[in-house]
This record gives sequence, C-alpha cells and structure tokens, in this order.
Amino acid sequence: MDVNLENSIRYYQKIIDLNGRYRGDAIVSLVDIYLYNKGHIDNRVSKAKFYIDMGAKEDCFQCLLYQKDWLSVVNRMNYLHQLK
Repeated sequence: MDVNLENSIRYYQKIIDLNGRYRGDAIVSLVDIYLYNKGHIDNRVSKAKFYIDMGAKEDCFQCLLYQKDWLSVVNRMNYLHQLK
C-alpha cells in the first residue's frame, strides 16, 4: 500500500490544530516524517526543527531529546538518506 506523504502531513497538522489529546503524538509523527522519510519533501530540516521546537515547548520528551542534540539528529538523518 502506497503512503501519500502530503495527506499524512495534512492529517497530523489537523490534529495539531485541534489542540486535542493526541497533539503530542501528531507532533512526533511529523518530526519523524520530516527527519526519516526518504520521499521528496521541501525544507525538510527547517520543518523538522519547527515541530521539534513546538513539541519541546509542550514538554514532549522525544522532542526535548532531539532539541538537546540537534547536530547529531541532522547527521543521523543525512546518513540514513544516503543509504539505499
């Protein structure tokens, strides 16, 4: 089954906009999409950083870890994208 990244991103963004119970999970999902998905996404790093900062403001543990060690996260992302 093919995954449509644009629809996935729109879906998670709607969850964030609703400020509901699963807002933190949606933020983490968007961070994962922007960091680790091999599909073509414009401004991947800046969008990942935006959602990491958003999650860190809401005390999301995973986002706090990413924010603390941002350089390592970017290096790991670049390494994973080079693998085929």
